[in-house]
Amino acid sequence: MEYIINGKTFTEYISRKELDDIIKALAEKIGHKMSGKNPLFLVMLNGAFIFAADFLRNLNTPCETVFVKYSSYSGMQTTGHIETSAIPGVVKGRHVVILEDIVDSGLTMKI
Repeated sequence: MEYIINGKTFTEYISRKELDDIIKALAEKIGHKMSGKNPLFLVMLNGAFIFAADFLRNLNTPCETVFVKYSSYSGMQTTGHIETSAIPGVVKGRHVVILEDIVDSGLTMKI
C-alpha cells in the first residue's frame, strides 16, 4: 500500500499485524527479563509515544514510565548535540529501559 504525505510517497514496509506481533513479542521478552525488577521506562518524546503506548499495553510486569523530551535537530538538519528536558532523579539505582522510535544521529545521551 502507498501513502502520499506532503507530496512524498511512502510504501508500506511492515503491515500493522506484523508490527503488532513484533511489539507483543518484544514486550513479552523485556517483561520476562524485567520480571520482579519494577523497571523504569524512559519514553523519548515526541516520536516514541505511540510505540510506547502499544508496547506498554502488551507488557505484563509492574513498571513506571517517565516521558523525556529531547531534540538533536533544527528543521531537517542535525545540530550535532542533544538538548533534553530534565530526567527525574528516580533513575539512580533503577533498571532503566529507553523507548525510542528511531536513533539516527549517532549521538549519545548520558544519564
